[in-house]
Parts: sequence; C-alpha cells; structure tokens
Amino acid sequence: MFSSEFRALVVRSTAMASTSAAGAQNGTASGSVETSVGSTIFARLHPQQYLSRFLALSLRPDGRSARAWRGTTVAPSSISSAQGSSMVRLGGTVIVAGVKAEIVDTTQEPEEEEDDEDNTEASGRLLGRRLVPNVDLGPMASARFRPGPPGQEAQVVSHQLYHILSSCPPLDARSLTIERGHAAWCLYVDLVCIAYDGNVLDAALLALMTALRETSLPATRFDVDELRVICDPDPATARRLELKSLPLACSFGIVDGSHLLCDPNAFESTLTSASVVVAVNALRETDADEEEEELIHVETSGLAKARITHEEMHDANLAPSAAGDQSDATVKEAPDGSSIIIKDEALTQLCVQRAKARCRELRSLVLSSSSSRS
Repeated sequence: MFSSEFRALVVRSTAMASTSAAGAQNGTASGSVETSVGSTIFARLHPQQYLSRFLALSLRPDGRSARAWRGTTVAPSSISSAQGSSMVRLGGTVIVAGVKAEIVDTTQEPEEEEDDEDNTEASGRLLGRRLVPNVDLGPMASARFRPGPPGQEAQVVSHQLYHILSSCPPLDARSLTIERGHAAWCLYVDLVCIAYDGNVLDAALLALMTALRETSLPATRFDVDELRVICDPDPATARRLELKSLPLACSFGIVDGSHLLCDPNAFESTLTSASVVVAVNALRETDADEEEEELIHVETSGLAKARITHEEMHDANLAPSAAGDQSDATVKEAPDGSSIIIKDEALTQLCVQRAKARCRELRSLVLSSSSSRS
C-alpha cells in the first residue's frame, strides 16, 4: 500500500489536473503542462534531490518500486537476412541482435584447445575466437552518444559480455568446426541499440542468447583436394545451433548509499553510488530444483551498502550480526530501528537471490519465443 504522503501527492496532482482542465476551458495556459515542465526542470537542475524524494516514498519516478523490473519483450527472427536475430525491449531500451556467420581459416590455431572439452577456460578461449559480439551505441539510440568509434559505455558492455560468455560458454565451440585444422564458422553478433534508457548489458545479453537460439548454419563439406568449403544452398539442410548454457545478466544500482534498485534506467544510473551485476546460467536440466541455476559472475563497483526492510531480510534468510562491535557487520539494525543495513557478502547474497528469480522469468521468455523451432 502507498503511504499517506503519496496519497496526498496524488490528491494534489488530481487537483492541479482539474485546475488545468478548467483553465483550458477558459482559454488559459494548461496547468498540467506547467506542472510537467516544472517537474522536468527540477529533475534536470536537482536530479539527486528529485530521485531521493521519490525513493523516500518507496517509489521511483517511472512508477516502479525499488524491487520491480521493467517490462521485457523478446521478438526472435527480426532480421530475415541474418543467420539468426532477435529484438529485445527492456523498458525504454531496445536492442536488435543480428548473427552473421563467416568461414575462417583455422590452420594457424592450436588444436589442443579442441581436445580439452572439459576445461571451461580452454573452451571459453576457443569460443572467444568463434563468437564475436559487437555493441553499437550510436546517436540513433540517444543524443548522449556520438558517431565514430565505440564509446566508453559500449566498450564496458562488450568487455562484460566477453567475460560472461568466456566464463559460461553457451556453445560447444567444436560444433562450429567444419574441418579440424582447416576451417570453422565464426559468428559475428552485432548488438545495435536503437533506443536507450539504461541497462544495456541485460538487454544485450538477452538479445544475443535469443539470436543464437534462432541461428541456422548451412550444411557444409570440406573439399580436401581443393582445400575449400562447399556450402549447401538448400535451407532444408541447414542445422540450428544447440545451446549448452543460457547465461543471463541482472543489474542493480544503489542510490544514496541506501536504496537498492533493480534494473536502473538511464536517469537512475547517472545517480548511483554503486552497482552490482549478477550473471546466472539459467538453462537447467529440469524444472524440479528452482535453485539449480549456476552463478557465473558477480561484479561490484562503488560502496556496496543498502537498506532493506525487516521483511526483506527474513525473505532473503539474512540474520543480523551478534551484538557487540558492529562496525564491520554485513547485516545490522539501522540506528533508528526502522530498517536493516546490509553490505558486502550480505548485499551480494540478496542480489544473487533476486537475480536468480529474475533469470527464471527471462528464461521462460527466451524458451517461449523459440517454441516454434523445428
């Protein structure tokens, strides 16, 4: 339930809307427009204070609670000319992924990595040469980006994608081999942001994995005499890629050193004092064990400390530290007793729990969007 302060805010907004409607009938300036303009100006001049006032009411400027994720849609096979493609909308962020398969010469590559199938590190290195994502954040997505070489944010997201995919290879790199020691498929994945509202990593990885599930490669044979690859043009003989894992990411932001926000948008991201990224392998063998998701990667930056309610503490199976010196305690009661302060391992544990629950939802989206696969 909303607080009495928020109800009062709604009442005042309703009154202003009524006043603006009456003003419109009398031919005067619209009060609602004035209020909207005033709110926009205040947000630009005092963004931290603007966001803090909302968070004090357990609300975010876009209407979400701190724990809420933005609406997500997945549309596979969005580009007919690509071997595989998808479009993902995460709130106001839209990513289009397109997979382009090219044949590369592997005569100079070491063969021992292909032999070590159980070595995740070796498999990740090999797949790193076979699966090449490229993130494009251009002026079409937002005026904050400029034409030219990839900016800092695009480079950071690309690096995060590479690290996650290397830690949990979604494909068996050997399945891309055409003729060992001679030729293999290389998958170039273009991830183009056409609308930007923050949290590109989560949307980009989701789009990439959906596109890979939709990717088909032509049937091939290697001509030993001519040392060349011959592709069958018949689409009926093409084979789809089979994923062996489904890495997905969930991002969190911390505002004012106390508010833990799931899926921060562009406005909120500029005001975070810390961030947490959790990557999970959401592809389980069965649905019997809901805790079977494998934790792949946790990345924390900034001072990771937040406040949660007592109910959230119990839901996360966290327990306050014993009485005594609590200066280094990861879970402790706030001085006013109204909330719980968590940091370090406890904060990471909470983020991982919420990320696993979120990734189950995203997994369902990916699988259901690909339900028509032959």
